Amino acid sequence: NEIAETADISRGTLYLHFSDKYDLSDQVIRDQLADLTNLCAQSSNETDVSNIGLNVMKTVFKHFEQNYSFYSTMLSIQGTDCFRNRFSEVVVDGMRDLLTKETNKLLSEINA
Repeated sequence: NEIAETADISRGTLYLHFSDKYDLSDQVIRDQLADLTNLCAQSSNETDVSNIGLNVMKTVFKHFEQNYSFYSTMLSIQGTDCFRNRFSEVVVDGMRDLLTKETNKLLSEINA
């Protein structure tokens, strides 16, 4: 009820889109992490190869700043192990991709 009231919609409307509050929470988490992943991918593709890491980190911190309420809540309250695990996976996968790009850049410079 509280979620529906805060969103200014009826409970019926809420249940048309989500099976329960956990489904809603899961979708919000997926959306936020997908946004973060997409922003990082765009940032690493649009920047000068020599500054990929710096530009991606700037993008990450800007995203955190813009979504402070979400991340501070999800990282501080009990019972968000699911978010922490997914967040860790996103960070690890992102770092792996970034290191791969950096390594490929260095190898191409060495071979040139």
